[in-house]
Amino acid sequence: MRVLSDSVKKNVEAIAQLEHQLHGRRSRVGKIGDWIAQYFGSLWFIAGHAVFFTVWVVANAQVAPGVEAFDPYPFPFLGFIVGIEFIFLTRAMDLQAYRGADGAGDGLGVRFLTRLKVTAKSRDGAEYDHG
Repeated sequence: MRVLSDSVKKNVEAIAQLEHQLHGRRSRVGKIGDWIAQYFGSLWFIAGHAVFFTVWVVANAQVAPGVEAFDPYPFPFLGFIVGIEFIFLTRAMDLQAYRGADGAGDGLGVRFLTRLKVTAKSRDGAEYDHG
């Protein structure tokens, strides 16, 4: 593996500094959107959903004595909730991806390094180490 040249390293550092500056200029709504998108991709979110769905199904499958089903099988209200949640989650993730693609600086360094690696591999089959 080859090491990046000094000029490439300087460019990567400049991109990282630009990303940091642009991230600091984000609006409050943008920062909240970033937090929401990050949370949606977390293991806590997935684990919380697993617990929520398990409790919902057990409570409505009439397997627990003394618990009356409020959304009996096939769980139409749960389907409604999941559908609404899906709309909000996908919209939040779309907005996050759009902000990254519109040149606002998000992921600029990652895109640069990816392009550099693809170019290097296509040119001579070598892989560059950016470390």
